[in-house]
Amino acid sequence: MKKLLFVFALLSITALAQAPSIPTRAFDVRNGNGVIDAGTTYPAAIVIPFKDAAAKQKWLDDYADNNNWENANPRPTKQAFALDGLKLWMRQQAEAGREQAQTKVRTKPDTSDLP
Repeated sequence: MKKLLFVFALLSITALAQAPSIPTRAFDVRNGNGVIDAGTTYPAAIVIPFKDAAAKQKWLDDYADNNNWENANPRPTKQAFALDGLKLWMRQQAEAGREQAQTKVRTKPDTSDLP
């Protein structure tokens, strides 16, 4: 009986340690591999959970204010504006990384004559 209780306690602790939790701060950035959205499972994902709806709206408002949302024409919703901004930032980071990798390839010294 003690052995069964120990196994149950161990499984409970393991399950609690792996369960997703609500962020204690405004938001968090987490590994989202295996996340399911509208019935689709994404094997490779990043998730940004917010503490609550107010924290999400505050972030959207701050992002919009900081990135000239008022002058966007046509003006999308703040959420669409923020998602487009995140996609643009991710694309810029990927392009910069690829450019840096190409520069390293092009500037590699010829060492074919060395032993």
